[in-house]
Amino acid sequence: MRSISSQSSNGFASISVRRQGGEDLQDVLDRVRLRVDGIPDLPDRTRRPVIETSAFDSPALYVNLHGASDPATLQTLAQRLKEELLSQPELSRLKIWGLIPRNLRIEIDPERLRHFSLTIADVTDAVRANSLDFQAGRLRTEGGTIFLRADDRALYAPDYAGLPIIERPGGASVSLGDIATIEDGFLEGEYLFRLNGEPTIGMEVLVGQKENLLEISRVVRGVVEDFEPQLPTNITATVWGDSAEYIADRLALLRSNGFQGLLLVTLLLSIFLTTATTVIGLMPLLTETSEQAQYLIPAAVSLALGELFGTALMLILVPVLLAVGEDLFALFKVAPAPVVAVDA
Repeated sequence: MRSISSQSSNGFASISVRRQGGEDLQDVLDRVRLRVDGIPDLPDRTRRPVIETSAFDSPALYVNLHGASDPATLQTLAQRLKEELLSQPELSRLKIWGLIPRNLRIEIDPERLRHFSLTIADVTDAVRANSLDFQAGRLRTEGGTIFLRADDRALYAPDYAGLPIIERPGGASVSLGDIATIEDGFLEGEYLFRLNGEPTIGMEVLVGQKENLLEISRVVRGVVEDFEPQLPTNITATVWGDSAEYIADRLALLRSNGFQGLLLVTLLLSIFLTTATTVIGLMPLLTETSEQAQYLIPAAVSLALGELFGTALMLILVPVLLAVGEDLFALFKVAPAPVVAVDA
């Protein structure tokens, strides 16, 4: 590591790690995650640390799920779509927004506790022991280092209900759902995320410096198209803000301008060569003093001046016609209907 700095405030801490020159970023990230996940004595109410790289990524496009649906359905579908997108090798990062923090409520029945001779501390320890997320170590191979990770965290009410509190030698067990009522809900607060006036959850797909924007756009649209049949009729997937469309337009314009430039250069060369050879060919005639030449000199002068005037006219007329053609193309080109608005 090159340096480590930290900032903290009430309820929040941020630690920045800078790598040494030449160190692989993913290797440093894995080592940092291994050390952080191995900390055993974080405060009980501390949320899981978020570890991410600070890269020079830019937005590629946005994907929104929106419709007249409850937050639980939207969030479940959004998480599934996120996993589908991140499973593609062309995509490395995306940000998801519009998620409402979940609030899990566990109400333990005192009578059931006494029946099984348990205490609140026993239940708390059992839940922690059976809902884990930690790094188990690493394997060094010829192809590189493989980090082993155990992720057995309970996320939703059914997951917690199945956690064993008492395990007997015969195989029978008492689960958390046997002694408690578990409700899965959301934190109360003013959360407002809208797309075209409908509740929404959005994802911002990012593109790195060495990634192909056009390929990422193609893959994302393909994943969304395959995912749409899984959506209820009241929920829609919308792809918008696609930077690939702008890049594709620029590339098409570059190809068009390149062809026009090649055509213009060829035309100008032919005009210049024709004019130059004509004028140079007539020059010896203009210096003749014979009587026969005197009859041809006025015609030669007229021909040379005509060639020069025609060349000057073409140099002015051709660029003007090209500019008029581009303006007419832009005037009659129909732009796609944009997404109306996103409110958050």
